[in-house]
Order: sequence, then C-alpha cells, then structure tokens
Amino acid sequence: MFKRLDGRNPFSNVGVSYDGSHDDRALNAGVARFSADPAAHRDLSYDSDLTGQVSLPVLTLHAIDDPQVFVEHEAAYRATLQGAGQVRHLVQTFTKESEHSELSNSEYAEEQ
Repeated sequence: MFKRLDGRNPFSNVGVSYDGSHDDRALNAGVARFSADPAAHRDLSYDSDLTGQVSLPVLTLHAIDDPQVFVEHEAAYRATLQGAGQVRHLVQTFTKESEHSELSNSEYAEEQ
C-alpha cells in the first residue's frame, strides 16, 4: 500500500483514544499522531472499497481468532454482497487458527 500510494498516508489517528494499557494517559500523551492525506484516502478507497459487484462464486476462509483482521469483517463482506444482490455467489468458511496469514498448507490454493 505504501508503494501504491507513493508514500502518502490514507489513515488518521487524530482524536483516537487508546485504552487497555497499564497507563492509558501516558500512552495517549506519547503516541505519535498523524493525519490522513485526503488524496491518498480517496485513492485507497477507489482501489479497495468493496462494491459487492461479483459475478463469480466467492469463497472466503477466515481464521476465527485472527489477531489482526477480526472475523467480524466477514459479516461486513456478506452485508456488502447482500446489498448488491450478489450474496448467492458467496460461501464463507472459518478455521480455528489464531495467526494472521498462517493457515495450514491444505487451506491455501495451489497454483496450477
């Protein structure tokens, strides 16, 4: 993403309050703050926002305990396809892994 956007930042954490540490006040006082570049945000959105316009079967496989991409994202994807009238093309499956991008070998498609 960094290369695709020529180093521009599409994200912001201005106004975000982090919690869960042993000292949230110190955490929030010391965390680096950055603003999004509006053009980078637009370009990323154009490149990656889901439309739900699929015409082929889609199979998703998600690790239930993925620590980086929460399994709840699958519900958002389903809702997007439902909104576009394309949910009939979707099958969602889940695994019990707890790592991101570390599924077992049998869960990755092989190139032919």
